Amino acid sequence: MALCFEIYARLTLHTYIFFMCQDLFIDFRKTAGYKKMMNERKPFTTSLNVKILKNVKKLAIDLDKGVNDLLEEAMQDLLQKYDKAPPEKK
Repeated sequence: MALCFEIYARLTLHTYIFFMCQDLFIDFRKTAGYKKMMNERKPFTTSLNVKILKNVKKLAIDLDKGVNDLLEEAMQDLLQKYDKAPPEKK
């Protein structure tokens, strides 16, 4: 009986924490800052060479930047290389 109560208590706690976190996330998505960011950004999924990605991750750590920031910088450099106007940084 004690084991059943312990399992129930743990499940209840995990469920409570999950729903609390879910509520926080939903509230964050309703903020003006989040909506503005999502209007300026778009999720993008691709596959990359494993060795290149590993080196980019190491570089991101060395520079104390995010991998996404480095990839955006590289894309802007690529656009400049081919004489395309990169979007202005804000």
